Amino acid sequence: MFYEEDFKNADSVTDYSLDEIWAQVERALNENPEHHDSMSTVYQYDIKGADGKESIAYQLNLINGTAKVGKS
Repeated sequence: MFYEEDFKNADSVTDYSLDEIWAQVERALNENPEHHDSMSTVYQYDIKGADGKESIAYQLNLINGTAKVGKS
């Protein structure tokens, strides 16, 4: 679902922000809805910073073949 050209200018995943990575996830899922077209679910990912204190939550909503990523 991810394409080499999406990351061709990066040496590692750390070359991208979390927002950029999640945007790629959303795009890839929406380009390939057959993998989740019968789902209706929400996944939440709580991601902690390097300091282990600060965190951010991202939600991945998969509803009838449409993916939407948002911060919560």
